[in-house]
Amino acid sequence: MTGLISAVPFESAEILARMKGGRTIRGGVKTGVIEGRKAACICCGIGIANAAMAITLLSEIAKPQGIILFGIGGAYPHSGLSIGEVAAASEEVYADSGINTGKKTAGFKETGFPLLKIKNKKYFNRFPLSKNMLVKAKKTGISAGVFLTVCAASRSRQRALALERDFSSPLIENMEGAAAAHAALACGVPLLEIRGVSNIAGDHPSKWRLKEAAINCQKTVFDVLSQL
Repeated sequence: MTGLISAVPFESAEILARMKGGRTIRGGVKTGVIEGRKAACICCGIGIANAAMAITLLSEIAKPQGIILFGIGGAYPHSGLSIGEVAAASEEVYADSGINTGKKTAGFKETGFPLLKIKNKKYFNRFPLSKNMLVKAKKTGISAGVFLTVCAASRSRQRALALERDFSSPLIENMEGAAAAHAALACGVPLLEIRGVSNIAGDHPSKWRLKEAAINCQKTVFDVLSQL
């Protein structure tokens, strides 16, 4: 069983249209068969709280061997990504959580309080994703790198450039990934994150190409499912 999570319905419409034998079970989770593979899919809603709840819910109800979080995101100006391209996360970072110094947001490490501790390993703002799933995803030809999760999307180029500077050339900005990676690690479930570029971070929403990014991302999800 593979878990599939998107934030909003249009990000998973193509995938659900190809689900066979679909039925909705507890918590709005829809199960069925996609490309010959058993799958459980849920639209979690936007933001970190919704993403964390969805990962936990899916892990408890469907018991997936792995989960794919997918959808759209904004590429940072110097990421090398163009609108319509698709990339995967190698690491997720809570980019605007911690301590605000007035010049930038410092991470939770400065407080000494980790967001998660597993045995002797402490996790502050940075959370890894499944290396095994990422290797298989990269066989489809997509690039991979660090993604940033924010509570407020960048509306100015100045903010997007500041985040690039503070976090060493990240690829994509989104609003769910770090929380999903955080929850998946806590639940012991491998997680892969794939996003289609709908805009350049800092662009006005009138320039966003949501449908193109969502469709391209779902095509990649189908390709990745064949690799798992």
